[in-house]
Amino acid sequence: MRSRQHPSEGELAEALEAALKEGKVDYILVKGRSDGGLYGGYEMEKFDIRELDENGDVLCH
Repeated sequence: MRSRQHPSEGELAEALEAALKEGKVDYILVKGRSDGGLYGGYEMEKFDIRELDENGDVLCH
């Protein structure tokens, strides 16, 4: 396990799991657009990563 070699990664994983359960995490993908060598702006997409039950309803923790 990686957390055995790097204990801080195990701590980070635990903190992330807790934050996910509390709904405190946003998952956002941001991609830069290039226009040759110039800045062409960006694209952003937000994902809903909340846990759902078997009916598709959001689980509350």
